[in-house]
Amino acid sequence: MDNDPRSVRIFSVTKPCANCPFRCDGNAIDLAPGRRDDILNGLLRGGDPTFSCHKTVYRNDGRNFAEEGAYDPTDVSVCAGAEAVLEKIGRNSQIVQIAKRLGVIAPDHYHLAHPQTITWLPTEA
Repeated sequence: MDNDPRSVRIFSVTKPCANCPFRCDGNAIDLAPGRRDDILNGLLRGGDPTFSCHKTVYRNDGRNFAEEGAYDPTDVSVCAGAEAVLEKIGRNSQIVQIAKRLGVIAPDHYHLAHPQTITWLPTEA
């Protein structure tokens, strides 16, 4: 495993947040119609190398902001919900594929999130 703090943080979220848009329990935040499919298809196409967890992008505790208040995303994690959905169909986003191949994360890194996420099939080729 890689010990670089940034690589550890980017994969630190391993289960979907309480209102992750990819949850299957009815607690998912609402997205515009088709947005969830767009996100997942974008990850599969490689046009979007990653999708960040919304809870880690803008934090209430001041992390991810430089001293002058400018946004500086140094503590952002990959969305475990999106990655679990893709993993359930035997696929991964580019960044997760690379991390698994380099041994930064285990092959089953998002496995525990599978039961908490939607079942989905790609709508694009």
